[in-house]
Amino acid sequence: MAKRRRWAAARRAWVALAVLALAGCAPPKQAHDCQQLLGEEKYAQVLEDCENPELRASAYLGLAGFDLFQFIDSTAPPGSVVGLLGLTPANIDAKRAYLVNAVEEVRNPRTGPEAFALLVSSFLGLATAVEDFLDNGADGAATALDDTITQDEVDAATGMTFNGTATLNVFPAPTGHFATVVNGAPYTMVCGDLPTPLCDDTTGTLTQVYDDPDGDGILDTSSPNPAVIPDLSTAAPVGLVVQLGDLALPFSLDPVRTVEMEAFLGFGGTADFPVGVFGYLGLLDDALAYLGGAQSDLAEGIDALRDQLDNGGTCLPTLDPVNGASAETLLDILYDIYAAAAGTALNPATGETDYSAWNVVAGLDLSGVGGPATIASTDFVFAPTPIGFKFLYPTADGLGGYDDTQATPRVGDGFTYPATGSLAAFAEEFENIPRLAPAAATAGDGRVSFVELLCAADTP
Repeated sequence: MAKRRRWAAARRAWVALAVLALAGCAPPKQAHDCQQLLGEEKYAQVLEDCENPELRASAYLGLAGFDLFQFIDSTAPPGSVVGLLGLTPANIDAKRAYLVNAVEEVRNPRTGPEAFALLVSSFLGLATAVEDFLDNGADGAATALDDTITQDEVDAATGMTFNGTATLNVFPAPTGHFATVVNGAPYTMVCGDLPTPLCDDTTGTLTQVYDDPDGDGILDTSSPNPAVIPDLSTAAPVGLVVQLGDLALPFSLDPVRTVEMEAFLGFGGTADFPVGVFGYLGLLDDALAYLGGAQSDLAEGIDALRDQLDNGGTCLPTLDPVNGASAETLLDILYDIYAAAAGTALNPATGETDYSAWNVVAGLDLSGVGGPATIASTDFVFAPTPIGFKFLYPTADGLGGYDDTQATPRVGDGFTYPATGSLAAFAEEFENIPRLAPAAATAGDGRVSFVELLCAADTP
Protein backbone atom coordinates (compact mmCIF):
# COMPACT_ATOMS: atom_id res chain seq x y z
CA MET A 1 0.00 0.00 0.00
CA ALA A 2 2.83 2.37 0.85
CA LYS A 3 4.21 2.08 -2.64
CA ARG A 4 0.91 3.12 -4.15
CA ARG A 5 0.31 6.41 -2.37
CA ARG A 6 1.87 9.76 -3.07
CA TRP A 7 2.33 11.92 -0.04
CA ALA A 8 5.32 14.14 -0.75
CA ALA A 9 3.45 16.66 -2.89
CA ALA A 10 0.38 16.32 -0.67
CA ARG A 11 2.32 17.86 2.20
CA ARG A 12 2.50 21.15 0.33
CA ALA A 13 -1.24 21.09 -0.26
CA TRP A 14 -1.91 20.44 3.40
CA VAL A 15 0.14 23.47 4.44
CA ALA A 16 -2.34 25.78 2.75
CA LEU A 17 -5.33 23.85 4.01
CA ALA A 18 -3.94 23.80 7.54
CA VAL A 19 -4.59 27.54 7.71
CA LEU A 20 -8.24 26.83 7.04
CA ALA A 21 -8.26 23.90 9.41
CA LEU A 22 -7.12 26.09 12.31
CA ALA A 23 -8.94 29.25 11.28
CA GLY A 24 -11.66 29.51 13.86
CA CYS A 25 -12.89 28.40 17.24
CA ALA A 26 -16.34 28.81 18.73
CA PRO A 27 -16.44 30.32 22.20
CA PRO A 28 -15.31 27.62 24.64
CA LYS A 29 -17.24 26.70 27.73
CA GLN A 30 -14.45 28.23 29.82
CA ALA A 31 -12.05 31.09 29.17
CA HIS A 32 -9.47 29.13 27.28
CA ASP A 33 -8.18 29.89 23.85
CA CYS A 34 -9.00 26.76 21.88
CA GLN A 35 -6.50 27.46 19.15
CA GLN A 36 -3.75 28.07 21.67
CA LEU A 37 -4.63 24.87 23.52
CA LEU A 38 -4.50 22.97 20.28
CA GLY A 39 -1.17 24.57 19.33
CA GLU A 40 0.21 23.58 22.73
CA GLU A 41 -0.95 20.01 22.08
CA LYS A 42 -3.25 20.11 25.11
CA TYR A 43 -5.65 17.83 23.31
CA ALA A 44 -7.48 16.53 26.37
CA GLN A 45 -8.24 20.08 27.48
CA VAL A 46 -9.52 20.97 24.01
CA LEU A 47 -11.93 18.04 24.22
CA GLU A 48 -12.99 19.09 27.70
CA ASP A 49 -13.43 22.83 27.10
CA CYS A 50 -14.07 23.45 23.41
CA GLU A 51 -17.20 22.91 21.36
CA ASN A 52 -15.95 23.59 17.84
CA PRO A 53 -16.31 20.26 15.96
CA GLU A 54 -13.37 20.90 13.66
CA LEU A 55 -11.01 21.68 16.55
CA ARG A 56 -12.27 18.71 18.53
CA ALA A 57 -11.59 16.53 15.48
CA SER A 58 -8.11 18.07 15.27
CA ALA A 59 -7.55 17.19 18.93
CA TYR A 60 -8.49 13.56 18.29
CA LEU A 61 -6.15 13.56 15.28
CA GLY A 62 -3.42 14.86 17.55
CA LEU A 63 -4.06 12.11 20.10
CA ALA A 64 -3.76 9.63 17.22
CA GLY A 65 -0.28 10.98 16.53
CA PHE A 66 -1.11 13.25 13.61
CA ASP A 67 0.19 16.81 13.49
CA LEU A 68 -0.18 18.88 10.33
CA PHE A 69 2.94 20.94 10.88
CA GLN A 70 5.14 18.04 11.96
CA PHE A 71 3.85 16.20 8.92
CA ILE A 72 5.29 18.88 6.64
CA ASP A 73 8.82 18.08 7.81
CA SER A 74 8.28 14.38 8.42
CA THR A 75 11.15 12.06 7.58
CA ALA A 76 8.85 9.04 7.38
CA PRO A 77 8.88 7.32 3.98
CA PRO A 78 6.29 8.75 1.59
CA GLY A 79 3.03 6.89 2.03
CA SER A 80 3.96 5.50 5.41
CA VAL A 81 0.85 5.85 7.52
CA VAL A 82 2.61 3.62 10.03
CA GLY A 83 5.49 6.06 10.33
CA LEU A 84 3.25 9.13 10.12
CA LEU A 85 1.11 8.11 13.10
CA GLY A 86 3.78 6.11 14.92
CA LEU A 87 1.66 2.96 14.74
CA THR A 88 2.73 -0.12 16.66
CA PRO A 89 0.85 -3.32 17.50
CA ALA A 90 0.56 -1.99 21.05
CA ASN A 91 -1.03 1.37 20.21
CA ILE A 92 -2.88 0.87 16.93
CA ASP A 93 -6.23 0.02 18.53
CA ALA A 94 -6.20 3.16 20.66
CA LYS A 95 -5.15 5.34 17.73
CA ARG A 96 -7.83 3.84 15.50
CA ALA A 97 -10.39 4.75 18.18
CA TYR A 98 -9.18 8.36 18.20
CA LEU A 99 -9.56 8.53 14.42
CA VAL A 100 -13.11 7.17 14.66
CA ASN A 101 -13.90 9.86 17.24
CA ALA A 102 -12.44 12.51 14.93
CA VAL A 103 -14.74 11.31 12.15
CA GLU A 104 -17.78 11.42 14.41
CA GLU A 105 -17.10 15.04 15.37
CA VAL A 106 -17.36 16.22 11.76
CA ARG A 107 -19.47 13.47 10.16
CA ASN A 108 -21.92 16.10 8.87
CA PRO A 109 -19.68 19.05 7.99
CA ARG A 110 -21.17 22.54 8.06
CA THR A 111 -18.04 24.48 7.08
CA GLY A 112 -15.01 24.05 4.85
CA PRO A 113 -12.65 23.43 7.78
CA GLU A 114 -14.99 20.74 9.14
CA ALA A 115 -15.14 19.10 5.70
CA PHE A 116 -11.35 19.15 5.49
CA ALA A 117 -11.09 17.62 8.97
CA LEU A 118 -13.53 14.92 7.82
CA LEU A 119 -11.40 14.30 4.74
CA VAL A 120 -8.22 13.89 6.78
CA SER A 121 -9.74 11.82 9.59
CA SER A 122 -11.65 9.52 7.19
CA PHE A 123 -8.58 8.92 5.05
CA LEU A 124 -6.34 8.22 8.04
CA GLY A 125 -9.07 6.13 9.70
CA LEU A 126 -9.49 4.00 6.60
CA ALA A 127 -5.75 3.61 6.04
CA THR A 128 -5.18 2.66 9.68
CA ALA A 129 -8.03 0.13 9.65
CA VAL A 130 -6.54 -1.45 6.53
CA GLU A 131 -3.12 -1.59 8.18
CA ASP A 132 -4.56 -3.13 11.34
CA PHE A 133 -6.53 -5.79 9.48
CA LEU A 134 -4.22 -6.68 6.61
CA ASP A 135 -0.66 -5.74 7.63
CA ASN A 136 -0.72 -8.45 10.30
CA GLY A 137 2.71 -10.05 10.05
CA ALA A 138 1.32 -13.43 9.01
CA ASP A 139 3.83 -13.63 6.16
CA GLY A 140 6.62 -14.52 8.57
CA ALA A 141 7.92 -10.98 8.95
CA ALA A 142 9.48 -10.16 12.31
CA THR A 143 6.74 -7.68 13.14
CA ALA A 144 3.40 -6.59 11.83
CA LEU A 145 2.84 -3.06 10.50
CA ASP A 146 5.85 -3.02 8.20
CA ASP A 147 3.82 -0.94 5.71
CA THR A 148 3.72 -3.68 3.09
CA ILE A 149 0.76 -6.02 2.64
CA THR A 150 1.60 -9.45 1.25
CA GLN A 151 -0.71 -12.11 -0.15
CA ASP A 152 0.02 -14.34 2.85
CA GLU A 153 -1.18 -11.55 5.16
CA VAL A 154 -4.34 -11.08 3.12
CA ASP A 155 -5.07 -14.82 3.18
CA ALA A 156 -4.56 -14.91 6.94
CA ALA A 157 -6.85 -11.92 7.50
CA THR A 158 -9.64 -13.38 5.40
CA GLY A 159 -9.25 -16.93 6.68
CA MET A 160 -9.23 -18.14 3.08
CA THR A 161 -7.81 -21.51 2.11
CA PHE A 162 -7.51 -23.26 -1.24
CA ASN A 163 -9.50 -26.45 -1.57
CA GLY A 164 -7.70 -27.52 -4.73
CA THR A 165 -10.94 -28.49 -6.48
CA ALA A 166 -13.78 -26.63 -8.12
CA THR A 167 -16.84 -28.70 -8.93
CA LEU A 168 -20.48 -28.17 -9.76
CA ASN A 169 -22.95 -31.03 -10.18
CA VAL A 170 -26.11 -30.29 -12.14
CA PHE A 171 -28.79 -32.91 -12.72
CA PRO A 172 -31.32 -32.66 -15.57
CA ALA A 173 -34.92 -33.75 -15.07
CA PRO A 174 -35.17 -37.25 -16.60
CA THR A 175 -38.55 -36.59 -18.22
CA GLY A 176 -37.64 -33.24 -19.69
CA HIS A 177 -39.23 -30.62 -17.46
CA PHE A 178 -39.37 -27.20 -19.10
CA ALA A 179 -40.39 -24.01 -17.34
CA THR A 180 -42.17 -21.17 -19.10
CA VAL A 181 -44.05 -18.00 -18.30
CA VAL A 182 -47.36 -17.02 -19.87
CA ASN A 183 -48.76 -13.55 -19.16
CA GLY A 184 -46.44 -13.29 -16.19
CA ALA A 185 -47.50 -16.61 -14.60
CA PRO A 186 -45.08 -19.56 -14.34
CA TYR A 187 -45.92 -22.98 -15.74
CA THR A 188 -44.02 -26.21 -16.20
CA MET A 189 -44.22 -28.40 -19.29
CA VAL A 190 -43.38 -32.08 -19.02
CA CYS A 191 -42.14 -32.99 -22.47
CA GLY A 192 -40.30 -36.27 -22.31
CA ASP A 193 -40.86 -38.09 -25.61
CA LEU A 194 -44.16 -36.33 -26.25
CA PRO A 195 -44.23 -35.17 -29.91
CA THR A 196 -45.28 -31.54 -29.73
CA PRO A 197 -44.24 -28.40 -31.60
CA LEU A 198 -43.00 -26.83 -28.38
CA CYS A 199 -40.96 -29.79 -27.23
CA ASP A 200 -39.22 -31.28 -30.23
CA ASP A 201 -40.15 -29.36 -33.32
CA THR A 202 -42.59 -32.07 -34.55
CA THR A 203 -46.34 -32.00 -34.84
CA GLY A 204 -48.56 -33.00 -31.97
CA THR A 205 -50.60 -31.66 -29.11
CA LEU A 206 -49.09 -30.48 -25.86
CA THR A 207 -51.26 -31.57 -22.94
CA GLN A 208 -48.79 -31.85 -20.08
CA VAL A 209 -48.76 -28.25 -18.94
CA TYR A 210 -49.08 -27.66 -15.20
CA ASP A 211 -49.64 -24.66 -13.00
CA ASP A 212 -46.52 -23.79 -11.04
CA PRO A 213 -47.66 -20.77 -9.00
CA ASP A 214 -44.62 -20.59 -6.73
CA GLY A 215 -42.18 -21.32 -9.53
CA ASP A 216 -40.52 -24.21 -7.70
CA GLY A 217 -40.90 -26.87 -10.40
CA ILE A 218 -42.67 -29.23 -7.98
CA LEU A 219 -45.87 -30.25 -9.73
CA ASP A 220 -49.20 -31.84 -9.04
CA THR A 221 -49.16 -34.03 -12.16
CA SER A 222 -52.73 -35.20 -11.57
CA SER A 223 -54.15 -31.87 -12.70
CA PRO A 224 -52.77 -30.53 -15.99
CA ASN A 225 -53.92 -27.12 -17.15
CA PRO A 226 -54.62 -27.36 -20.91
CA ALA A 227 -56.40 -23.99 -20.90
CA VAL A 228 -53.10 -22.18 -21.07
CA ILE A 229 -51.90 -24.11 -24.13
CA PRO A 230 -53.35 -21.67 -26.70
CA ASP A 231 -51.27 -18.92 -25.13
CA LEU A 232 -48.05 -20.86 -25.51
CA SER A 233 -45.91 -20.15 -28.52
CA THR A 234 -42.39 -20.80 -29.69
CA ALA A 235 -41.65 -17.20 -28.73
CA ALA A 236 -42.39 -17.85 -25.06
CA PRO A 237 -39.33 -17.79 -22.76
CA VAL A 238 -38.41 -21.36 -21.91
CA GLY A 239 -35.83 -22.85 -19.61
CA LEU A 240 -34.82 -26.42 -18.89
CA VAL A 241 -35.56 -27.35 -15.28
CA VAL A 242 -32.43 -28.73 -13.63
CA GLN A 243 -31.29 -29.30 -10.10
CA LEU A 244 -28.13 -27.86 -8.58
CA GLY A 245 -26.57 -30.73 -6.65
CA ASP A 246 -23.26 -31.06 -4.84
CA LEU A 247 -21.27 -27.86 -4.75
CA ALA A 248 -17.56 -27.42 -4.02
CA LEU A 249 -16.03 -23.96 -4.27
CA PRO A 250 -12.31 -23.68 -5.06
CA PHE A 251 -11.77 -21.56 -1.93
CA SER A 252 -13.22 -21.76 1.55
CA LEU A 253 -13.70 -19.00 4.13
CA ASP A 254 -13.45 -19.18 7.89
CA PRO A 255 -17.03 -18.48 9.14
CA VAL A 256 -15.75 -16.53 12.16
CA ARG A 257 -13.52 -14.38 9.98
CA THR A 258 -16.37 -13.95 7.52
CA VAL A 259 -18.46 -12.15 10.13
CA GLU A 260 -15.50 -9.90 10.94
CA MET A 261 -14.89 -9.19 7.28
CA GLU A 262 -18.53 -8.20 6.78
CA ALA A 263 -18.03 -5.46 9.35
CA PHE A 264 -14.63 -4.45 8.01
CA LEU A 265 -15.84 -4.17 4.41
CA GLY A 266 -19.24 -2.64 5.15
CA PHE A 267 -20.49 0.09 7.42
CA GLY A 268 -18.82 -1.37 10.50
CA GLY A 269 -20.95 -1.30 13.60
CA THR A 270 -18.87 -3.74 15.64
CA ALA A 271 -16.41 -3.11 18.44
CA ASP A 272 -13.49 -4.06 16.18
CA PHE A 273 -14.75 -1.98 13.25
CA PRO A 274 -17.00 0.91 14.32
CA VAL A 275 -16.63 2.28 10.77
CA GLY A 276 -16.08 -0.07 7.85
CA VAL A 277 -14.48 0.44 4.46
CA PHE A 278 -17.78 1.28 2.75
CA GLY A 279 -18.60 3.73 5.50
CA TYR A 280 -15.22 5.48 5.20
CA LEU A 281 -15.47 5.69 1.40
CA GLY A 282 -18.87 7.35 1.73
CA LEU A 283 -17.50 9.88 4.22
CA LEU A 284 -14.59 10.67 1.92
CA ASP A 285 -17.06 11.31 -0.89
CA ASP A 286 -19.10 13.58 1.38
CA ALA A 287 -16.01 15.59 2.32
CA LEU A 288 -14.80 15.91 -1.26
CA ALA A 289 -18.27 16.95 -2.43
CA TYR A 290 -18.41 19.69 0.22
CA LEU A 291 -14.94 20.90 -0.69
CA GLY A 292 -15.78 20.99 -4.39
CA GLY A 293 -13.69 18.06 -5.51
CA ALA A 294 -10.10 16.94 -5.25
CA GLN A 295 -7.82 18.71 -2.80
CA SER A 296 -4.59 18.86 -4.77
CA ASP A 297 -2.31 15.85 -4.43
CA LEU A 298 -4.05 14.66 -1.29
CA ALA A 299 -6.68 13.20 -3.61
CA GLU A 300 -4.01 11.04 -5.23
CA GLY A 301 -3.39 9.27 -1.95
CA ILE A 302 -7.12 8.76 -1.48
CA ASP A 303 -7.58 7.48 -5.03
CA ALA A 304 -4.63 5.11 -4.71
CA LEU A 305 -6.14 3.59 -1.57
CA ARG A 306 -9.53 3.31 -3.27
CA ASP A 307 -7.98 1.62 -6.30
CA GLN A 308 -6.11 -0.85 -4.13
CA LEU A 309 -9.29 -1.94 -2.34
CA ASP A 310 -12.00 -1.44 -4.99
CA ASN A 311 -10.02 -3.37 -7.61
CA GLY A 312 -12.58 -5.61 -9.34
CA GLY A 313 -11.07 -8.86 -8.05
CA THR A 314 -8.96 -9.27 -11.17
CA CYS A 315 -6.14 -11.17 -9.46
CA LEU A 316 -8.15 -14.34 -8.82
CA PRO A 317 -6.78 -16.49 -11.68
CA THR A 318 -3.22 -15.94 -10.45
CA LEU A 319 -3.96 -16.83 -6.83
CA ASP A 320 -4.20 -20.53 -7.61
CA PRO A 321 -1.87 -21.39 -10.51
CA VAL A 322 -3.28 -24.92 -10.83
CA ASN A 323 -7.00 -24.24 -10.75
CA GLY A 324 -7.10 -20.47 -11.08
CA ALA A 325 -8.57 -20.07 -14.57
CA SER A 326 -11.18 -22.80 -14.17
CA ALA A 327 -12.00 -21.48 -10.71
CA GLU A 328 -12.71 -18.02 -12.08
CA THR A 329 -14.98 -19.44 -14.80
CA LEU A 330 -16.86 -21.67 -12.38
CA LEU A 331 -17.34 -18.94 -9.81
CA ASP A 332 -18.79 -16.60 -12.42
CA ILE A 333 -21.19 -19.32 -13.62
CA LEU A 334 -22.20 -19.94 -10.03
CA TYR A 335 -22.78 -16.23 -9.50
CA ASP A 336 -25.27 -16.17 -12.38
CA ILE A 337 -27.08 -19.09 -10.74
CA TYR A 338 -26.95 -17.44 -7.32
CA ALA A 339 -28.23 -14.11 -8.64
CA ALA A 340 -31.30 -15.87 -10.09
CA ALA A 341 -32.12 -17.74 -6.88
CA ALA A 342 -34.84 -16.69 -4.46
CA GLY A 343 -34.38 -16.86 -0.71
CA THR A 344 -30.75 -15.77 -0.56
CA ALA A 345 -28.97 -12.89 1.14
CA LEU A 346 -28.88 -11.09 -2.21
CA ASN A 347 -32.53 -11.78 -3.00
CA PRO A 348 -34.35 -12.36 0.31
CA ALA A 349 -37.77 -13.96 0.39
CA THR A 350 -40.20 -13.33 3.21
CA GLY A 351 -43.19 -15.39 2.11
CA GLU A 352 -44.46 -18.07 -0.24
CA THR A 353 -45.37 -15.59 -2.96
CA ASP A 354 -41.80 -14.31 -3.12
CA TYR A 355 -40.73 -17.52 -4.82
CA SER A 356 -42.66 -16.92 -8.01
CA ALA A 357 -39.63 -15.22 -9.56
CA TRP A 358 -38.66 -16.40 -13.01
CA ASN A 359 -35.29 -17.75 -11.98
CA VAL A 360 -34.06 -18.82 -15.40
CA VAL A 361 -30.38 -18.13 -16.06
CA ALA A 362 -30.18 -17.00 -19.66
CA GLY A 363 -27.26 -17.64 -21.96
CA LEU A 364 -25.54 -20.02 -19.56
CA ASP A 365 -23.34 -22.80 -20.93
CA LEU A 366 -22.88 -25.59 -18.42
CA SER A 367 -20.99 -27.94 -20.72
CA GLY A 368 -17.93 -29.24 -18.97
CA VAL A 369 -19.00 -28.28 -15.46
CA GLY A 370 -22.08 -30.44 -14.90
CA GLY A 371 -22.40 -33.87 -13.42
CA PRO A 372 -23.16 -36.65 -13.76
CA ALA A 373 -23.77 -35.48 -17.33
CA THR A 374 -22.62 -32.25 -18.91
CA ILE A 375 -25.45 -29.89 -19.77
CA ALA A 376 -25.71 -27.20 -22.40
CA SER A 377 -28.83 -25.64 -23.89
CA THR A 378 -27.71 -26.79 -27.33
CA ASP A 379 -27.90 -30.43 -26.18
CA PHE A 380 -31.70 -30.36 -26.33
CA VAL A 381 -33.93 -30.30 -29.37
CA PHE A 382 -36.43 -27.60 -28.60
CA ALA A 383 -38.26 -24.94 -30.52
CA PRO A 384 -37.11 -22.41 -29.70
CA THR A 385 -33.80 -23.52 -28.19
CA PRO A 386 -34.07 -23.11 -24.42
CA ILE A 387 -32.95 -19.65 -23.40
CA GLY A 388 -31.35 -20.98 -20.26
CA PHE A 389 -31.85 -23.06 -17.16
CA LYS A 390 -34.34 -22.88 -14.32
CA PHE A 391 -32.52 -24.09 -11.23
CA LEU A 392 -33.86 -25.98 -8.27
CA TYR A 393 -31.74 -26.13 -5.14
CA PRO A 394 -31.48 -29.25 -2.99
CA THR A 395 -32.98 -29.87 0.42
CA ALA A 396 -30.49 -32.71 0.92
CA ASP A 397 -26.83 -33.16 0.03
CA GLY A 398 -25.54 -35.76 -2.36
CA LEU A 399 -28.57 -36.30 -4.54
CA GLY A 400 -27.69 -38.75 -7.26
CA GLY A 401 -30.16 -37.32 -9.77
CA TYR A 402 -33.16 -35.09 -10.19
CA ASP A 403 -35.78 -35.64 -7.50
CA ASP A 404 -38.59 -33.10 -7.49
CA THR A 405 -39.60 -34.13 -3.97
CA GLN A 406 -36.16 -33.18 -2.70
CA ALA A 407 -35.64 -29.95 -4.61
CA THR A 408 -36.65 -26.39 -3.81
CA PRO A 409 -35.42 -22.87 -4.53
CA ARG A 410 -35.79 -22.04 -0.85
CA VAL A 411 -32.09 -22.08 -0.05
CA GLY A 412 -32.44 -19.37 2.58
CA ASP A 413 -35.43 -20.83 4.41
CA GLY A 414 -34.52 -20.89 8.11
CA PHE A 415 -30.91 -20.17 7.23
CA THR A 416 -28.58 -18.59 9.78
CA TYR A 417 -24.85 -17.99 9.48
CA PRO A 418 -22.65 -19.75 10.32
CA ALA A 419 -24.64 -22.79 9.35
CA THR A 420 -24.62 -26.40 10.46
CA GLY A 421 -26.13 -29.55 9.01
CA SER A 422 -26.43 -30.85 5.46
CA LEU A 423 -28.81 -28.29 3.96
CA ALA A 424 -27.24 -25.53 6.04
CA ALA A 425 -23.79 -26.58 4.80
CA PHE A 426 -25.00 -26.29 1.23
CA ALA A 427 -26.56 -22.90 2.01
CA GLU A 428 -23.33 -21.69 3.58
CA GLU A 429 -21.36 -22.71 0.51
CA PHE A 430 -24.00 -21.17 -1.74
CA GLU A 431 -23.94 -17.87 0.15
CA ASN A 432 -20.18 -17.66 -0.30
CA ILE A 433 -20.56 -17.48 -4.09
CA PRO A 434 -21.04 -13.68 -4.33
CA ARG A 435 -18.20 -13.18 -1.88
CA LEU A 436 -15.74 -15.00 -4.11
CA ALA A 437 -16.98 -14.57 -7.68
CA PRO A 438 -15.16 -11.96 -9.78
CA ALA A 439 -18.45 -11.31 -11.59
CA ALA A 440 -19.84 -9.90 -8.34
CA ALA A 441 -17.07 -7.31 -8.12
CA THR A 442 -16.80 -4.15 -10.19
CA ALA A 443 -13.74 -1.95 -9.93
CA GLY A 444 -14.51 1.59 -8.86
CA ASP A 445 -18.12 0.96 -7.84
CA GLY A 446 -17.58 2.27 -4.30
CA ARG A 447 -17.93 -1.16 -2.69
CA VAL A 448 -15.23 -3.62 -1.73
CA SER A 449 -16.15 -7.30 -1.94
CA PHE A 450 -14.40 -10.29 -0.44
CA VAL A 451 -12.78 -11.22 -3.73
CA GLU A 452 -11.46 -7.67 -4.06
CA LEU A 453 -10.01 -7.94 -0.58
CA LEU A 454 -8.21 -11.11 -1.69
CA CYS A 455 -6.55 -8.97 -4.37
CA ALA A 456 -5.52 -6.10 -2.10
CA ALA A 457 -1.91 -7.14 -1.54
CA ASP A 458 0.77 -4.63 -2.49
CA THR A 459 2.22 -5.18 -5.91
CA PRO A 460 6.02 -5.66 -6.03
